[in-house]
Amino acid sequence: MKPSKNMDELYLGEITIAEHNKNATITCHIPSPCQLSLIIQDEKGSSKMEKSYQLEPSDSAFQFNVSNFSNGHYHVWIEVDGKTFLRSFHIVNSEKNENWMDKVKNFFG
Repeated sequence: MKPSKNMDELYLGEITIAEHNKNATITCHIPSPCQLSLIIQDEKGSSKMEKSYQLEPSDSAFQFNVSNFSNGHYHVWIEVDGKTFLRSFHIVNSEKNENWMDKVKNFFG
């Protein structure tokens, strides 16, 4: 999704995960002060994070910490100015995905 040419409209991009899975980033255009509410659930529907943020008008990126999230797929509900946006992201950490045989090979390799 690309930003609207109408700079008076709210825009939220897709979620990207920073290297080392520490922060998630959403590019955004916030035309006026607003409250952003964020609900993140895992694949099973378990709530992993619920937060609200007060945002000022800007063309920037909004970040939230995901360093304590396990590997997996997450669904995100974002409510801003009475509008709901749905996004998703994946956490993949090579250290957490390493199986026991890989650990043995690395130990003796």
